[in-house]
Amino acid sequence: MSNSSFQIESLNGVRVLRLISEDGTNRLTRECVLSLADEIASLQQDAKPLVITGNARFFSAGAELEEIAALNGPSAYEFSKMGQALMESIESFPAPVCAAISGYCMGGGLDLVLACQRRIGSPNAVFGHRGAALGLITGWGGTQRLPA
Repeated sequence: MSNSSFQIESLNGVRVLRLISEDGTNRLTRECVLSLADEIASLQQDAKPLVITGNARFFSAGAELEEIAALNGPSAYEFSKMGQALMESIESFPAPVCAAISGYCMGGGLDLVLACQRRIGSPNAVFGHRGAALGLITGWGGTQRLPA
């Protein structure tokens, strides 16, 4: 299966969900997050182990900053709830979910890998969350999952 934000393939009984984008940064736009949430929900019907990955340079650069800058109080709350719903569906997926990380894994991308049961990083994996560095609690639950 293919979508403008991700591709899914089956490999030896394991599903591989690869984040994709035209520029290769695999940003988690509103459209991408909603599509991922729908896809994760449909995959739960026939749950098989799932690997979430990106490309060699970017797992994900995180949320689309232009979308975040345009948010006001109520829309920021809805944006946060949207991301939390995706992360909760990954965290509660009825089969093992593993993140295979290469390159940059930033912001919302880091929230996403923290929702997975296991994470495997390549030697060139770089992790960061600007909001956390500024003392902000991430809207999609990454800082709450980090201690676990």
